[in-house]
This record gives sequence, structure tokens and C-alpha cells, in this order.
Amino acid sequence: MHFLIDQDAKKRSVNEGDVNPYGVLPILFTHKYQPVRDFYVGGAEDVVSCDLSVSVAMSELALCVRFGAIGIKVLSGVDDASRVEIGVDKILYIPDGANFGVTAPSGSLREIVEATKFMVSATLENNSIRVKYIDSKGNAPSAESLKIQEVESTNLALATTEDTWRPFEKKRFEIDRKIIEVKTGVVLSPDYSVDFLEANYPMTTMDEINYWNWRFENNLADAMDFFDYNNPDAPNSQRKEFQARLDAAKQEQQPANRLLSRLTAE
Repeated sequence: MHFLIDQDAKKRSVNEGDVNPYGVLPILFTHKYQPVRDFYVGGAEDVVSCDLSVSVAMSELALCVRFGAIGIKVLSGVDDASRVEIGVDKILYIPDGANFGVTAPSGSLREIVEATKFMVSATLENNSIRVKYIDSKGNAPSAESLKIQEVESTNLALATTEDTWRPFEKKRFEIDRKIIEVKTGVVLSPDYSVDFLEANYPMTTMDEINYWNWRFENNLADAMDFFDYNNPDAPNSQRKEFQARLDAAKQEQQPANRLLSRLTAE
């Protein structure tokens, strides 16, 4: 069913008979953790809260820079404020017994920055993401060392992909396909797919060449394995097309007649 409820708790019809035109619930909830008792389980509240806190911290950091640069001037013990004029081209006159000073923010800029970094890092690590800030000290870490550091996060990300995001994408596609069909009359094929880049730690060009040459020379891989490695989400049609190209290349490399084949063999 499909209808609206206003602020007075009165039902207002949208479609005739309050029928849902899609036939399915056009809303899909994504859960960070699988629901056990309730229908909805909290998703990214920690990310939203962190984003709000970082926004506030950046505003305070900007104010700290501004007031730290010019300061807040304080004048006490003056009987008549009209007698005091302040400006870059003026001489400040202070009556007897008056005190003048400049205050600055008590918070250190470095402390605010480090606290903001910690807040972001803790939130991202709770979501299997590690943030790396630029450090001018030392050499850049290699891909292998980064892979070792990210073993736990990588395994968790793979598990989340299979447990949460692949089922979500399939359900989301079915809902979107139904909405498009109702709104536009276009029926999408069930074979419609999108190829996303797989997250991986890249090898250098020479390392990749040596790796695949070693596998080819030891009969541990062929051209199709190399294709699957670079296109893990390719549909069967693309794999068949690539296989046809391989077969055609092999046919072109064969001798043109039997006599030439025998001479080549000898």
C-alpha cells in the first residue's frame, strides 16, 4: 500500500485504492550489522557524528588562528571609554591606573589538529579504513609493508563485501529496475551489470611482468587467467570474445599447408 499521513495523523491517498505501483517496497535499508531483533539497525551514526565534530573543530581552529594572530585586546580601569582610540595608525592613550593587555586562545593549534586527526582515525578504523597522513620523515613504505599492515582491515573489508554489499547491490538493482519499468516503461535485462575496480595493492610494471612470465613459463597460468585477473567482474560474453581472439591468433600462427607444416616440424 502507498499513502501519506499528515501532521494530524490523517491518511491522505496518493494513488487510487492506496495501491503501491511498484509492487515492492521501494526503500532498501543497509545495515552495518545484521538485524537480530529489530527491523532497523544503526548504520553510520559514528561517521555522521565524527563529521559534525570535525566541522566544529575546523571552525574553532580557524577562530583560534584568527584570534591568535590579532589577539583580543582588554582594557580596564578607564573612566571614559571615549578617550581611547585604537588603530594601526593611532597612538593608544592610557589614563593613569588603567591596564591594557592582549589575550590569545588558550588552546594550542597543534593540540587541536592532533585531536582532530585522532577523532578521524578512530572513526575510520572502526569502519575498516585506515587513514595515513603525510609524513616527511623517512622513506615511503613499500606495497608489501602496507599489505601486511592492512591484513586485518583487508579481510574484514572482503567479508563485509560478501556479507553486506553484494546482497545489497542485488536487491537495490531489483528495486531500481522495477521503478524504472513503472516510470518509463523500459525493461532492463537481468544480465545488466556494472564492472567496479577491485581494491588491490598494485605491483610495479617490472614486478607484474616477471610475475606473469614466471607463471606462463611454468604452465601455472594462461592468457585467460591473465584476463580474469584484470577483469574479475567481466561477463561471460566478454570472456568468450577474448577466447575467440586467442583462438584466431593461434590459427594465424599455424602453417598454411601440410608441406610447410612438415618442413617446419623437421
